[in-house]
Amino acid sequence: MKVGDKVFIKSKYGVVLTTIERETKTQWVLKNKQRFRKDTLRLVGESAYNFSSIEEATPEKIEQFLNRKKQAKLKTEVKALLEKLTPTVEQLEEIIKILKK
Repeated sequence: MKVGDKVFIKSKYGVVLTTIERETKTQWVLKNKQRFRKDTLRLVGESAYNFSSIEEATPEKIEQFLNRKKQAKLKTEVKALLEKLTPTVEQLEEIIKILKK
């Protein structure tokens, strides 16, 4: 990995897409100022209980990541709409038919 590359940061809190801003002989420094060791791919100064890792973000993985984020957002919107509305039984059956396709 090199300066300008997009990377994923994975932790117990989720996954973040960011960019390598600069590098030293032993570390990558990200746009959000986090530093990762090149030899272990781990966050500098992390504890054994709270660790993060860095992974190269290929175009395919970026597309998958963005699709998962969009899918989660849309599911939340659908759930909110269904809670607001009072659809008839027939409308709900039609929604189920569409979702099963």
